[in-house]
Amino acid sequence: PPVTEPPVTEPPVTEPPVTEPPIQILKGDADDDGEITITDATFVQRYDVGIRLPRQINLTNADVNCDAYVDISDATWIQRYLAGIIDSFDQTVNRVNMSSKGDTASTGDDLSNLRAQVKTSLDKYWLLASYDQYQALKKAYKENADYATLSAANTAFSAAVTAFYPGDTVDIYFSNNVGWSSVYAYCSAGHGKEKNASWPGQQMTYVTTNSYGEKIYKITVPTAKYNFIIFTNNSQQTVDLPLGVTKNQGFYYNSSLGKDSRGYYRCSSYVYK
Repeated sequence: PPVTEPPVTEPPVTEPPVTEPPIQILKGDADDDGEITITDATFVQRYDVGIRLPRQINLTNADVNCDAYVDISDATWIQRYLAGIIDSFDQTVNRVNMSSKGDTASTGDDLSNLRAQVKTSLDKYWLLASYDQYQALKKAYKENADYATLSAANTAFSAAVTAFYPGDTVDIYFSNNVGWSSVYAYCSAGHGKEKNASWPGQQMTYVTTNSYGEKIYKITVPTAKYNFIIFTNNSQQTVDLPLGVTKNQGFYYNSSLGKDSRGYYRCSSYVYK
């Protein structure tokens, strides 16, 4: 009978294992954009209170104190890192671990540093938060509140400031739709308080002419130094206007609002682009 050869079988092909690229971890980078900024602290604050975020938070990066929770304490540590109070989040983990073991010295150091930070915030950024947030932080500071209480008040205050704060200086614009030949800006912290110059203030710098044929002028002022601004040509003026706490705030005379009883121009605001 014919001989039947057994079928030739090929050895099974073993596919190489698929390896995922390593996960990049940057502690503090909560918004996952590759750097640590004040936006990361804001991400954590909003995540903690359930406010919708523009994109998904990186929970691994956000948990800077490695306690398995992403909360206000992480936002505070990120703020402290950005302020230079700590130079790495390794210090954060160590401090958390020491505190859990009853190391009161490190807790005392933390409170002292936090109080210094709060004092600076109250003096420099009081205008940029709501009245209630400012008063809550001021009360906690004056009553020598414990670390957790002071930190919570400071975090709420800082969240408001970072949402609107444009930097140490702010550019303010005026659309000269009243036809003045020159425009001055008089900035003041209130009656009898600090001002940028004696009346009529500082002459503003011409920037451009808009599509309505109005010349636009600009002045740069310290953000937290003054509360009010008046535009004037030294004979006519606007009413007192709240000094802008957002970037590139502009003002113009709103003819529909007219003038007040003193003949001062009422204005509306816009964002200069």
